[in-house]
Amino acid sequence: MLKKTLLRSFNVLKISTWLATFIALALLVVVAFFILFPQTIKGSIEDRLSQVTGLSVGIDKISLEFQDNELVLAVRNVEISAKGLEPIASIDVLRWDANLIALYRGIEIPGHIDVNELLIDTSSIDEYVSIINTDSVLSSLGLSGLLALKSLSINRTKLIGDQSVELAPIEITRDKQKVSLSMRDQSIFSSPQVPKLG
Repeated sequence: MLKKTLLRSFNVLKISTWLATFIALALLVVVAFFILFPQTIKGSIEDRLSQVTGLSVGIDKISLEFQDNELVLAVRNVEISAKGLEPIASIDVLRWDANLIALYRGIEIPGHIDVNELLIDTSSIDEYVSIINTDSVLSSLGLSGLLALKSLSINRTKLIGDQSVELAPIEITRDKQKVSLSMRDQSIFSSPQVPKLG
Protein backbone atom coordinates (compact mmCIF):
# COMPACT_ATOMS: atom_id res chain seq x y z
CA MET A 1 0.00 0.00 0.00
CA LEU A 2 2.80 2.39 0.90
CA LYS A 3 4.60 1.47 -2.31
CA LYS A 4 1.45 2.24 -4.35
CA THR A 5 1.00 5.61 -2.64
CA LEU A 6 4.63 6.54 -3.25
CA LEU A 7 4.33 5.51 -6.91
CA ARG A 8 1.21 7.67 -7.39
CA SER A 9 2.79 10.68 -5.69
CA PHE A 10 5.89 10.21 -7.87
CA ASN A 11 3.65 10.23 -10.99
CA VAL A 12 1.84 13.37 -9.80
CA LEU A 13 5.21 15.01 -9.17
CA LYS A 14 6.40 14.02 -12.63
CA ILE A 15 3.24 15.41 -14.28
CA SER A 16 3.44 18.66 -12.31
CA THR A 17 7.11 19.04 -13.29
CA TRP A 18 6.26 18.61 -16.98
CA LEU A 19 3.37 21.05 -16.64
CA ALA A 20 5.56 23.66 -14.93
CA THR A 21 8.21 23.21 -17.63
CA PHE A 22 5.62 23.66 -20.38
CA ILE A 23 4.23 26.84 -18.75
CA ALA A 24 7.75 28.24 -18.28
CA LEU A 25 8.62 27.57 -21.94
CA ALA A 26 5.35 29.15 -23.12
CA LEU A 27 6.10 32.22 -21.00
CA LEU A 28 9.63 32.35 -22.43
CA VAL A 29 8.26 32.23 -25.99
CA VAL A 30 5.84 35.09 -25.26
CA VAL A 31 8.61 37.23 -23.74
CA ALA A 32 10.93 36.45 -26.68
CA PHE A 33 8.17 37.50 -29.10
CA PHE A 34 7.70 40.86 -27.34
CA ILE A 35 11.46 41.49 -27.42
CA LEU A 36 12.47 40.14 -30.84
CA PHE A 37 9.49 40.75 -33.15
CA PRO A 38 9.69 44.57 -33.19
CA GLN A 39 13.38 44.48 -34.10
CA THR A 40 12.69 42.21 -37.08
CA ILE A 41 10.43 44.83 -38.68
CA LYS A 42 12.54 47.90 -37.83
CA GLY A 43 14.31 48.01 -41.20
CA SER A 44 11.14 47.53 -43.21
CA ILE A 45 9.37 50.31 -41.29
CA GLU A 46 12.30 52.69 -41.89
CA ASP A 47 12.29 51.83 -45.61
CA ARG A 48 8.53 52.21 -45.89
CA LEU A 49 8.51 55.59 -44.12
CA SER A 50 11.42 56.75 -46.29
CA GLN A 51 9.51 55.77 -49.44
CA VAL A 52 6.34 57.54 -48.27
CA THR A 53 8.10 60.78 -47.22
CA GLY A 54 10.81 60.90 -49.88
CA LEU A 55 13.37 61.54 -47.12
CA SER A 56 15.62 59.41 -44.95
CA VAL A 57 13.87 58.12 -41.82
CA GLY A 58 15.84 56.67 -38.91
CA ILE A 59 14.40 54.84 -35.91
CA ASP A 60 16.25 54.29 -32.65
CA LYS A 61 14.09 51.62 -31.00
CA ILE A 62 10.85 49.71 -31.58
CA SER A 63 8.94 47.86 -28.88
CA LEU A 64 5.51 46.44 -28.13
CA GLU A 65 3.58 48.09 -25.30
CA PHE A 66 0.16 47.97 -23.74
CA GLN A 67 -1.77 51.24 -23.78
CA ASP A 68 -5.41 51.40 -22.66
CA ASN A 69 -5.52 47.58 -22.65
CA GLU A 70 -4.45 47.43 -26.31
CA LEU A 71 -1.21 46.18 -27.77
CA VAL A 72 0.55 49.01 -29.63
CA LEU A 73 3.79 49.31 -31.53
CA ALA A 74 5.95 52.02 -29.91
CA VAL A 75 8.55 53.64 -32.16
CA ARG A 76 11.07 55.78 -30.27
CA ASN A 77 13.33 58.59 -31.48
CA VAL A 78 12.31 58.92 -35.12
CA GLU A 79 14.45 61.35 -37.13
CA ILE A 80 13.56 62.58 -40.60
CA SER A 81 16.46 64.00 -42.57
CA ALA A 82 18.25 64.15 -45.91
CA LYS A 83 21.85 63.37 -46.74
CA GLY A 84 24.13 66.23 -45.73
CA LEU A 85 21.44 68.17 -43.84
CA GLU A 86 20.42 68.41 -40.22
CA PRO A 87 17.20 66.52 -39.38
CA ILE A 88 14.12 68.55 -40.25
CA ALA A 89 11.82 66.69 -37.88
CA SER A 90 12.02 64.35 -34.93
CA ILE A 91 9.44 62.43 -32.94
CA ASP A 92 10.15 61.24 -29.41
CA VAL A 93 7.52 58.46 -29.22
CA LEU A 94 5.10 57.34 -31.91
CA ARG A 95 2.52 54.72 -30.90
CA TRP A 96 0.60 52.80 -33.52
CA ASP A 97 -2.22 50.37 -32.82
CA ALA A 98 -2.02 48.26 -35.94
CA ASN A 99 -2.48 44.65 -36.97
CA LEU A 100 1.01 43.22 -36.38
CA ILE A 101 0.70 40.29 -38.79
CA ALA A 102 -0.32 42.60 -41.64
CA LEU A 103 2.51 44.95 -40.68
CA TYR A 104 5.01 42.08 -40.81
CA ARG A 105 3.75 41.06 -44.26
CA GLY A 106 3.97 44.65 -45.51
CA ILE A 107 0.23 45.04 -46.17
CA GLU A 108 -1.29 48.51 -45.93
CA ILE A 109 -3.39 48.52 -42.80
CA PRO A 110 -5.53 51.23 -41.31
CA GLY A 111 -4.39 52.37 -37.94
CA HIS A 112 -4.40 55.06 -35.31
CA ILE A 113 -1.12 56.86 -34.70
CA ASP A 114 -0.42 58.83 -31.54
CA VAL A 115 2.65 61.10 -31.47
CA ASN A 116 3.80 62.40 -28.10
CA GLU A 117 6.03 65.25 -29.33
CA LEU A 118 6.83 66.40 -32.86
CA LEU A 119 9.77 68.78 -33.23
CA ILE A 120 10.13 70.56 -36.61
CA ASP A 121 13.22 72.63 -37.47
CA THR A 122 11.91 75.43 -39.68
CA SER A 123 15.36 76.92 -40.36
CA SER A 124 16.13 74.38 -43.09
CA ILE A 125 12.72 74.13 -44.79
CA ASP A 126 13.99 75.83 -47.97
CA GLU A 127 16.75 73.24 -48.45
CA TYR A 128 14.31 70.38 -47.86
CA VAL A 129 11.67 71.74 -50.25
CA SER A 130 14.27 71.73 -53.02
CA ILE A 131 15.27 68.07 -52.47
CA ILE A 132 11.98 66.36 -51.57
CA ASN A 133 11.14 63.74 -54.14
CA THR A 134 7.52 64.63 -54.90
CA ASP A 135 7.21 61.62 -57.20
CA SER A 136 7.61 59.27 -54.23
CA VAL A 137 5.37 61.34 -51.95
CA LEU A 138 2.59 61.54 -54.54
CA SER A 139 3.06 57.99 -55.84
CA SER A 140 0.45 55.31 -55.33
CA LEU A 141 2.65 53.89 -52.54
CA GLY A 142 2.79 57.22 -50.71
CA LEU A 143 -0.90 57.96 -51.16
CA SER A 144 -1.92 54.45 -50.10
CA GLY A 145 0.05 54.95 -46.88
CA LEU A 146 -1.78 58.21 -46.23
CA LEU A 147 -5.18 56.76 -47.09
CA ALA A 148 -4.61 53.77 -44.81
CA LEU A 149 -4.39 56.11 -41.82
CA LYS A 150 -7.58 56.38 -39.75
CA SER A 151 -6.38 59.02 -37.31
CA LEU A 152 -3.25 60.87 -36.26
CA SER A 153 -3.03 62.74 -32.99
CA ILE A 154 -0.05 64.88 -32.05
CA ASN A 155 0.00 65.83 -28.38
CA ARG A 156 2.69 68.52 -28.70
CA THR A 157 4.21 70.20 -31.76
CA LYS A 158 7.18 72.56 -31.53
CA LEU A 159 8.37 74.61 -34.48
CA ILE A 160 11.93 75.76 -33.86
CA GLY A 161 14.12 78.01 -35.98
CA ASP A 162 14.34 81.80 -36.08
CA GLN A 163 11.25 81.85 -33.88
CA SER A 164 9.88 79.09 -31.69
CA VAL A 165 6.19 78.29 -31.77
CA GLU A 166 4.38 75.64 -29.75
CA LEU A 167 1.10 74.39 -31.13
CA ALA A 168 -1.89 72.98 -29.30
CA PRO A 169 -2.67 69.27 -29.71
CA ILE A 170 -3.52 68.41 -33.31
CA GLU A 171 -5.83 65.65 -34.47
CA ILE A 172 -6.26 64.50 -38.06
CA THR A 173 -9.05 62.00 -38.70
CA ARG A 174 -10.20 60.34 -41.88
CA ASP A 175 -13.46 58.70 -42.75
CA LYS A 176 -14.55 57.40 -46.15
CA GLN A 177 -15.29 60.84 -47.58
CA LYS A 178 -13.12 63.45 -45.88
CA VAL A 179 -10.05 64.27 -43.85
CA SER A 180 -10.56 66.55 -40.82
CA LEU A 181 -7.93 68.58 -38.97
CA SER A 182 -8.66 69.95 -35.52
CA MET A 183 -6.70 71.90 -32.90
CA ARG A 184 -8.05 72.46 -29.43
CA ASP A 185 -8.45 75.91 -27.84
CA GLN A 186 -5.57 77.77 -29.47
CA SER A 187 -5.01 80.16 -32.28
CA ILE A 188 -1.81 79.21 -34.03
CA PHE A 189 -0.28 82.69 -33.92
CA SER A 190 -0.85 85.23 -31.16
CA SER A 191 0.18 88.32 -33.14
CA PRO A 192 -1.69 89.69 -36.16
CA GLN A 193 1.39 89.13 -38.32
CA VAL A 194 2.25 85.55 -39.28
CA PRO A 195 5.91 84.77 -38.45
CA LYS A 196 8.26 83.63 -41.22
CA LEU A 197 8.94 79.93 -40.77
CA GLY A 198 11.53 79.26 -43.44
